[in-house]
Amino acid sequence: MPLDANALRKLTPLLMFAGAMLLYALWTYRRARSIMRQWLADRGMDMLHASQGFLGPPLRLWNGSKEQYTFRIRAYDRNAHRIREGWMRVGGYWIGVLNPDAVEMYWDDERA
Repeated sequence: MPLDANALRKLTPLLMFAGAMLLYALWTYRRARSIMRQWLADRGMDMLHASQGFLGPPLRLWNGSKEQYTFRIRAYDRNAHRIREGWMRVGGYWIGVLNPDAVEMYWDDERA
């Protein structure tokens, strides 16, 4: 059943909104990964692997907002010559990845 011009005119704003939301989601994810890489590089580390994982972060990271990204990372520390693993939360609580300084890192080897 083909759509007539009136139906297409009604669908256009919805399709534009859906497209804008998809572009925003892709941009924020790429921005979060860029912030993560820069944070590691500033500390003399190379990212080996990063994922958002299936099981999620430890309990102390569950108080984040939907504007933040939480990654499970594995990085090589060039200064200590070792591989480190941990959880990283990127973005501010309210403005998300618009705040590039909002990074929290929880290394596995520093847990109490």
